[in-house]
Amino acid sequence: MDIYPTTLDKLALVVTASTMAKEQSVKEYGVGEDLPFNVYGWRDDRLAIMCQIDSGLMNIDPMERFAKLANAACIIRKGFHVDNFTLLAEGFVSTDPERTKDKKLAEAYLDKDSPVKECLTFTHVGNGRVTFITKPYIYCVPRTVKWGEEMHYPGGTMFRSKDGAIPLMFDKVLSLETEEEPEYLDEYHKALGEGLLKEGFYAQWFV
Repeated sequence: MDIYPTTLDKLALVVTASTMAKEQSVKEYGVGEDLPFNVYGWRDDRLAIMCQIDSGLMNIDPMERFAKLANAACIIRKGFHVDNFTLLAEGFVSTDPERTKDKKLAEAYLDKDSPVKECLTFTHVGNGRVTFITKPYIYCVPRTVKWGEEMHYPGGTMFRSKDGAIPLMFDKVLSLETEEEPEYLDEYHKALGEGLLKEGFYAQWFV
């Protein structure tokens, strides 16, 4: 297992894997196929666990989905002893925040000559700090994705207030005490995986 000592090392892995996944998804399923939430849990310098929410749960009430994400984060923190989280999500980003400050980005995206772009968003939380990276893209024919330059926001949130709920949740979860690992670690991790599956998350772990 490779090591990822810095936040940017960790984010580089997730960004690379996610852009490849997005390209493959568009190639197979066509334009408009969004990626579901992916959660990466880091333990020291290594990737400990990767989870993906069931795509059907992306369409449920956002508060209910948030609760499932929080429950999954608690399982990951306490059972796999992670100390950093990275979340991949689809979203929108404005290249001219002043112009769109009073608009919903999903609605502003539809405006003529809109500065709003579809993007992959990456939220990394660890050591009391939040780092955001957005990767804008546009769909091209036939079934391809053209990527824009990454937009990097280190050290704090520059997103709108409602977008701060997830990093605040991750930060709070990381303050929870971890559970003592039992002797039969494989069986223990399998049980944790079943718990994550009940919350709608498919998990793969590397510890």
